[in-house]
Amino acid sequence: MIEAITRKMAADAVKANHHAQREALPLARVVEDRAAERAAAQEQAETEQAEKEEKEREPVFSYLRDLKSSQASKWRNDQGAGLEEPAQPWPHPDDII
Repeated sequence: MIEAITRKMAADAVKANHHAQREALPLARVVEDRAAERAAAQEQAETEQAEKEEKEREPVFSYLRDLKSSQASKWRNDQGAGLEEPAQPWPHPDDII
């Protein structure tokens, strides 16, 4: 019912009915403001979710970074001693997770 009244008011406003235009403009502003608030809240929620996921992944990245640097230093030491790089230099993914 309310939608029908609002649609009729919008149709009359388009047809240059001054009373309908006067009533429809504030309603349109309210709807636009609510839409903007919802969009801002959605953007904030997405930002918070992304930050949360990044914090959850940080220990894994830290572990992998440390693993890579320690393996690289071992290879440098082995090359200095005249040893070759191993055939399977990295652990299996199941060993990491």
